[in-house]
Formats: sequence, C-alpha cells, structure tokens
Amino acid sequence: MNKKLRILFTGGGGSGNELIFKQLSKNYELFFADADESTINPTIPSMRAVRIPLASDEEFVERVLSIIHEYNIDLLIPGVDEELPLMRDIKSALPHIDIMVPSHDNVIVMMDKLSLMKKLRDEGIDAPYTTTLEAIDKLSFPFFVKPRWGRGSRGIQTIHSAEDLQQYRMNSVHDDSEIIAQDLMTGTEYTVMMSADRHGNLHAVVPVRVELKKGITIKATTERNELVIDACIKIHDIFNTQGCYNIQVFLQPDGRVLPIEINPRVSTTFCLGISSGVEAIENFYKEESTSSMAHSNSWETGVKLHRHWTNFISKD
Repeated sequence: MNKKLRILFTGGGGSGNELIFKQLSKNYELFFADADESTINPTIPSMRAVRIPLASDEEFVERVLSIIHEYNIDLLIPGVDEELPLMRDIKSALPHIDIMVPSHDNVIVMMDKLSLMKKLRDEGIDAPYTTTLEAIDKLSFPFFVKPRWGRGSRGIQTIHSAEDLQQYRMNSVHDDSEIIAQDLMTGTEYTVMMSADRHGNLHAVVPVRVELKKGITIKATTERNELVIDACIKIHDIFNTQGCYNIQVFLQPDGRVLPIEINPRVSTTFCLGISSGVEAIENFYKEESTSSMAHSNSWETGVKLHRHWTNFISKD
C-alpha cells in the first residue's frame, strides 16, 4: 500500500478504540464515528470524531456515505451489530469503498445464532445442541438461554430449574421463538480473532483466553492453543469469508472445542490482537492467492489485556 489509508471505525465509543488510535494512528489516518459523540474517548482528537445516526435511523446509510465523501475514507470498519446488514447498501452506493466485514450472506447467518449453530452442525462441526425456547424437550437443566439476535451479553442466563425458566420468560421482552436454549458449556472460554483478506484467505487466528467478562471482555490473554486454532480454521473454511471477525468458543475438559457465537465484525478485543502483532489492515489488503496462515507465529502469545475505568472532567 503506497498511500496512508484513511479509515473510519464505527462504534467509536467502544472500549478498545483509544488503544486502537494509539496503535494505528502512525500508519493510518483514523476517524471514529458514533451515534453519541461524547462517548468517544477524549484522548482521540475531536477532529477525528464524527457523529452518525443509529443504524435504525432511515438516514444512517446516507449519513455514512456523506462522511466517506467528506473525509475521503478508503476503508470502513463497522463495529456495531445493527449496522452490519446495511453495509451492503453502502457498498452498492460506493463500489470503490472497502469494508472490513464478512460478506452479506455470511453476516446474516452469523448474526442469527440459531441458524449459525444449525449450519455448523450440518457441516460436521462439533457444536452445542441449540434450539428455541419453544422447543426445549431435548434439553435438561441446567441450560443456557440468550436472544437469538443480540450482543453484549444482553438477556443471557443459566436456567437451573422450571422456576428460573418461568421467571426468565416473565422478564424477557422476546417471544420464545426469539430466544435460543443451548447446552450449558463448561471449560475455558476463548474469543478468537480471525484475520482474512478481501478474498477470504486466512492470515491470522489469535485465540484470546477470557479471564473476566462483564458484557465485554475485561481481562484476557493471547494464547497459542493449537486445538482452538485448528477448530477455528475449520469454521473459516466453511464460510471462506473476507474481513476480520470473531469466533467465541469453549475448550472442553475432554479437548473438544465448541463454538457458541460468531461476531461478524471486529470485537472489543481487536486492540489486543493488534497489540500481539497482528497486522489486520495489511492482512485485509494482501493479494496472495492462498492463506499465509500455516499456524503463523507472527503474533505474540501471552499478551494480556486489563481494562480499567478512566475519569475525565470537563467544563463548558
């Protein structure tokens, strides 16, 4: 790449963006957009922060298109689930713009946790039994429930009894058909960074062992776990999709690796992957005809993420 790319991240108020700015701003012209500009970390210069509507706003696509024109953006990296299905409209309007996200068809399957689990099992992937809350006859307590579409650990709960289930249904805003029930996972949770180019060739797989999670990952460590890497490569081979995305898995005590979700976007641990040495932007623009993975050692294992609150005071 001969010029300094101009990159727009959406979800600019996300927890990892101040570190992304520190890591990548020397090599790229970075901009961060959010529906609430005030949530963008103050360490990011105000000239790099822009406001966009919520994805549910009918003006969302037009506003993003105008920002791309105004700031001469080369690469768009969406960070909000609700925005992802709209990336196809942006690409249709501006065919020259690069968007670091899986293909539209893959986005739709990955965001639907029930369809995703069915596809994985149909393709021979060892995945947990998953059904809707209206068809839980094959599950026994305890089991796990969460919205069929959703993010940020909203609406998730372990159900231990019929009483728990009754209370969950009373408190939920979703119908039973919109809630999935899943075998309860044991073992160690990993959130795995998948870095591919625009042609679907895979160039890095970075397992991140989750140590503390509260909606987002608070404490985590990169770990070169070959069982997890192999399992995630097999999943990628099914989708063969472009971009940088995230697979969540549990490594079971018996060595099985069970996927529970795929987030078809950069995750809040994207900054950890970058810190460990993954050149995700460069990977996206690679023009090799095949994957350069081969269990690459180009990233560093044992890199730790610790998230802390920072307080900023301002006066008008």
